[in-house]
Amino acid sequence: MDFHIVDDNKVIYVLLTEMIKSFNYQAQSFDGSVEYHDYMLSDDYLPPRLAIFSDVEMPIVSGYEFMDTVRKTYPNQRFVIITGSPDTPTKDEFACFYVAKPFRLEKIKILLRSISHCSENGAHPDIIGCVSIDDRQEFCICGWKCPKNGV
Repeated sequence: MDFHIVDDNKVIYVLLTEMIKSFNYQAQSFDGSVEYHDYMLSDDYLPPRLAIFSDVEMPIVSGYEFMDTVRKTYPNQRFVIITGSPDTPTKDEFACFYVAKPFRLEKIKILLRSISHCSENGAHPDIIGCVSIDDRQEFCICGWKCPKNGV
């Protein structure tokens, strides 16, 4: 599986899953962080090859808490944070990309290619153009560093 989608809104995770599949990637969706956590604890768990898309505002466990939990076991896991409320305070553990809802198909296409490039060729934020690709300015993130190489 290339991507995992974690969101408590079924319309969002179905839409994003279909968008990702339309670009010939594989995606598996989960109804919130608790369902994903249960899957992660199962014998069937396989981390996604490329990244986890996670909503920020979910019941019980927020997207940032979820990201921290996953990274305790899989420290190199890539994340894309998605939210309809980008003004929600971020944590110091930065994701690879930040995307404000509603999604634009072209933006998702560029993100998928960038994550794939990073996975295949290593983390090179200047070559990939990570800082300019997403909606980080809406999240008030100015001092972003690549979570893969610290640059």
